[in-house]
Amino acid sequence: SSLFMMEIGFSFFSTLALYTLWKFLKKPTKITWTCAAIALGLAQLTKHTAIFLFGIYPVIILAHSWLTRKTLQKTISHLTSFAGMIFVAILLINIVYGFQGSFQTANEMFEKDKTIDKTFYTTEKLYGNKPVLKFIAENIPLPLPYHYVKGLGYVIVEAKSPRTTYLFGKSSDDGFWYYYILSLIVKTPAPHLIFFIIATIIFLFTKRNLKHDLFLIIPALIFLILFSTNNKQIGIRHLLHIYPLLIIFTSRILQNKTWMRRHGKII
Repeated sequence: SSLFMMEIGFSFFSTLALYTLWKFLKKPTKITWTCAAIALGLAQLTKHTAIFLFGIYPVIILAHSWLTRKTLQKTISHLTSFAGMIFVAILLINIVYGFQGSFQTANEMFEKDKTIDKTFYTTEKLYGNKPVLKFIAENIPLPLPYHYVKGLGYVIVEAKSPRTTYLFGKSSDDGFWYYYILSLIVKTPAPHLIFFIIATIIFLFTKRNLKHDLFLIIPALIFLILFSTNNKQIGIRHLLHIYPLLIIFTSRILQNKTWMRRHGKII
């Protein structure tokens, strides 16, 4: 239950972060920017998976600018605002952790910690043969508290550790690329799955709300791809945070007056 509580917390704050980003891009003001920055920081504090939002946000901003035909200057302005959100998010993380161990290199943090099993959590597992990550770990002080970085290190090492995945009578040490797709199909209640398919068909034929739906579609797809390429496949709980996005996307059915007029009684 403690694991699911963490997933529920991340589901809430990641959805809140995406919602506040949508509000900011829809109406850029100091209030909407502040809300988006704080929500991004709160999401980071719930689960380390939220770090992917730092990569998802620019994709959404660029896609939104293209769909709404924003000028290059306006797009750069939004990206600059996003950089400010990152600063606030990092500041919020440090405040919550009390700035403990901030502004040290990752290697310094690793060497000073006597509680880590250095025979298992090795530097090779952390950055392997990637020279850029090695350079950062050895030379660049991180503006993040030690325990936050330590948690990220655990996640990285665990993701690289061998793990056997079982699916429909088969086993694999590398995982199955379709594991989470099948998990979503099997674990999602049939009514929700049916309405999601209907909503997808309506979306593909109309695309009227694409500039709004991209805040739901892009994060859901990126998270699904990221976890599908990971060998740590131990249940649907790792994708619980995309369910709020799928539910909101499915609710678009109610906005389609033509479909509701013909088939509304089904609901």
